Amino acid sequence: LDRNHVTLVYSHTNEDVLKVTSKAAKDHNVELRYEPVSPPWDGTGANSPYDAMRRIKDSGFKTIVLALPRLSHWEHIAREAERWGVNGDDYLWMVWDTTDIDVLAQTETSEGSEMDKLVRGMGAVRVLDGYDWMGADEENKFLASWKSKDATFVKRVNSINPITPDKAGYFFAEDDYFQDERYPPMPSSTFMYDTVIALGMGACRTQKILREMEEANADDEVENHGENNEADGGGTGSRRRELAKIPTWSEDFEEVEVDQDGSSRRLQSGYVHRPGSNLQYNETVKV
Repeated sequence: LDRNHVTLVYSHTNEDVLKVTSKAAKDHNVELRYEPVSPPWDGTGANSPYDAMRRIKDSGFKTIVLALPRLSHWEHIAREAERWGVNGDDYLWMVWDTTDIDVLAQTETSEGSEMDKLVRGMGAVRVLDGYDWMGADEENKFLASWKSKDATFVKRVNSINPITPDKAGYFFAEDDYFQDERYPPMPSSTFMYDTVIALGMGACRTQKILREMEEANADDEVENHGENNEADGGGTGSRRRELAKIPTWSEDFEEVEVDQDGSSRRLQSGYVHRPGSNLQYNETVKV
């Protein structure tokens, strides 16, 4: 499209979109500015649609990417886009599939309305299962596998359902569930395998990092213990400071002072909310 100046309008609930778009912009030498939007929807404020559209107008950027979680938020964007004149033919609007695009496409708008002006000619970026864009035919490997699941498989799935019949959300699948046209695969079902594998790889990577951190901490302790007392036994020795435990997520920690004889006293305590934090340390202090 040869558009090198893009504005991303997004909700704080879609921070992942900001990360992905920022990386894509950097990879393709696109200047990206972003406008997080949040209440007040009908008033003014730093992140209000009113001020977001005003800043877009002032910026001169003509390409706008919209990523909102709720269709109801679109009405406010459409109103302010009309107010500031950023919905004309010289503006290109794109939309992420953070909003159900199928529902959006089926939403009736009166010709010439604010919403109609916003969505008319709008482009969409969405993730589709292969059979959605290739055609849902019997040759599709995923659909063929889906429909091949027999009654034995269905009984096994029913038996491990964590929701009991007396609880809300319980569902009992009939033997022909996977052949029943009323129950097609849920959207993004074809990505489930990739998702599980990615989670497993992430868990393995985390364990590796934690082991390396523990080994490094152990090596530091051995090195510090090598600082023995002076040969004359005159009371000059070494003392080390360390965190009582390695913080890995949202863990409390204590900073303690440890003497060579093993005695210790607490210096301070705190709270860590940083995965893989490198706050742990082990330094020798001469006393």
